[in-house]
Amino acid sequence: MIPRFFCPFPLHPGATVELAAEAAHHALRVLRVGAGDPAILFDGRGGQWLATLIPAGKSLRATLKEFAEADCEPPWP
Repeated sequence: MIPRFFCPFPLHPGATVELAAEAAHHALRVLRVGAGDPAILFDGRGGQWLATLIPAGKSLRATLKEFAEADCEPPWP
């Protein structure tokens, strides 16, 4: 299963973003992700991004690869 992470800022194609400290800690210490592992990022504006993870000490960066219009939000308010 590919981990999903929320990013509180707009995501753009080809960008490299740094995940929030809590998300990075969870990914690195609990999920034990490594360099080059895939992840899905979303920003709440609809759709999601397939990304490649890049650990950097205690922080975690992700390079956005491709956008998918799939939405995992429930259809009710």
